[in-house]
Amino acid sequence: MKRIVLWAGLTLLALHGSWAIAWPVPIPGGELGEKELNAIEGEALYLGVDRESGTMNVTSIVPGDYSRIECYTVGATTNVVRNIDAPLPKNALVNTNREIVASNGVKYNPTQLAPGTYTLSTTSSNVAGQGPGIKIDVTQVVTNSRGQTAISNDFYIHGIQYTNTNGCVGVMNNSMARVMTTYLNAVGPKVVQVSGRR
Repeated sequence: MKRIVLWAGLTLLALHGSWAIAWPVPIPGGELGEKELNAIEGEALYLGVDRESGTMNVTSIVPGDYSRIECYTVGATTNVVRNIDAPLPKNALVNTNREIVASNGVKYNPTQLAPGTYTLSTTSSNVAGQGPGIKIDVTQVVTNSRGQTAISNDFYIHGIQYTNTNGCVGVMNNSMARVMTTYLNAVGPKVVQVSGRR
């Protein structure tokens, strides 16, 4: 499968009650025209998380069937969970007030996912009691204050009722059901790109 990361600023125009795409489609490092889009195998799904604006842009496209294009924005957070008794700055990348257990059993401070582009490949029906989520395929290595190496590979995109997470991407305002439906309907490459702060 070819992978494509579509810029979340995909422009849609309403023409006589139906949706049409404005060419060319901007992507990082270039643009794609209709010919290139039609050459993509399957459907492409791109989730663009911007830490600075607190948003996640969702773009889903089926080359050759532009009636099924989706492009919308939801509120998102990637700030680490704060301890009420010892508050951290809202945009802290590491929560030094609490520890969680990594997948290899080592305790470490919750740390935000590093900026980058990651593949999405599976779902979970319940992530940390917050409902369904989409697994981000990434392993992050963190050294705790005792010099132990924590291996964290438990990052998800999931709904959140707070303004902070333990390192996952939290989708706000009860918008996760829509994001999950878009994800499940997508066939082909599915990616998330996290940008900002770090």
